[in-house]
Amino acid sequence: MLPAGPAPSPSPALMKLPPTRCPGRPAPLRRAPPRPATRGSGLPPPPARPRRAEAPSRPARAYPSPRPPAGCRPGTDEDDSEEGEGEEEDPWAGAGHPPGWWLSPDATFAKQVLRRGRGLDRPGPGSRCLTLRLGDGEGRWAAALDACLETMAAGERARLQPTGAGAAVGVRLGGFSPAPPFWEEAPGGRWRAVLVRQERAAALLGAGAAGPAARAYAQALRAAVAAGGAPPLPPALARPKAELHAGLALCQLRLGLPAAAAANAGKALALRPGHLEARFRRALAAAAMSDLEAAAADLALVLREEPGHAGARRELRRVRGAARERDARLARRLGRLFA
Repeated sequence: MLPAGPAPSPSPALMKLPPTRCPGRPAPLRRAPPRPATRGSGLPPPPARPRRAEAPSRPARAYPSPRPPAGCRPGTDEDDSEEGEGEEEDPWAGAGHPPGWWLSPDATFAKQVLRRGRGLDRPGPGSRCLTLRLGDGEGRWAAALDACLETMAAGERARLQPTGAGAAVGVRLGGFSPAPPFWEEAPGGRWRAVLVRQERAAALLGAGAAGPAARAYAQALRAAVAAGGAPPLPPALARPKAELHAGLALCQLRLGLPAAAAANAGKALALRPGHLEARFRRALAAAAMSDLEAAAADLALVLREEPGHAGARRELRRVRGAARERDARLARRLGRLFA
C-alpha cells in the first residue's frame, strides 16, 4: 500500500503541452458565448445599423404618339386611333425617334411596324400597290411612301414619318403585284425607260426640286446599270450614263452633299473624260470640302477647254483668294510659334 497523502501535482512542462486528440475522433464543438440580454438586464441595446439610402427611381420616359396631318386619318384599323390628339408641338423635335422605330439606311424616313406582314416578297419599282404605282409620285411624302412600301410585306401595317416631318401617317399594304422584270424587256425598250427617267429628273431639277430630282436620277442610274451590262460600255451607252452621274452630282451639290457629288462627278469623268460640266461640279465639290488645290486644278482644265466659262472663272478667283488667305493665316501662326 502507498502511504496516504495529498495527490502529486503535475509538472509545469506537462501543463504547457497542447491537448492531444485521436486521429479518428472529431474535434469537440465550441459553444458560442451567450448574447447579452438587453431587456430587463439594465444594459443599453446595441446600436442600430445605419440604413442605406435608396436612390430615387427614374420615371420611364413616355413618348407621345405622333400626330397625323390635319384632315388625314392615319389608318383604317381600329387600333390606329391611339395617336395623340391635342399635341401642340412636335415631341421628337431635335430628339430623334423613340425606340421601336426603324430608320431607313439613307435616313429619309422612319417606320414603326404595328403588324408584321406575311411572306418574303417586297414591292419594287413598277409594282401596283392598291391604287398606288411606285415611282410616279414626287415630293417628300411621295418619295418616303414609295421607299417605305418597298420595305413592307403583304398585310403589314406601319406608321410612316419622313425625316424632319412633325407628323406621321398610317400605311397598310393589303397586296401588290410583282415588279415587272427589267431584263425581260428588249434592249431598246430598256434604254427608252432610262431616257424617260432622265427627262423627268431633268424637269424636276429645272423646277428647283433637288430632292425628288436626285431620287429620279438614282432610279435612272439603276435602270441604266441593268440595261448597259458589265463595263466597259460602248461610247453610245457611256454618254447617257455619264449625263446621269453628272446630273446626280448637281443635285447633291444643291442638297449640301459635296462628297457624294465629287464621287458621281468622278464617275461621269471616268465614262466621258471630256465632260466639262462634270469636271466643273467636281471642282465645286472639292472647294466645298476645302480641297483648294484639287479644285483649282479642275477649274484650270475647264478654262483651258472653254475660256469663256464664266462660272469656272469666278470660282477660280474665289478659290485662289481662299488659298492665299489660308497661307497667310498659316504664316502668322508659324511666326508666333517661332518668335
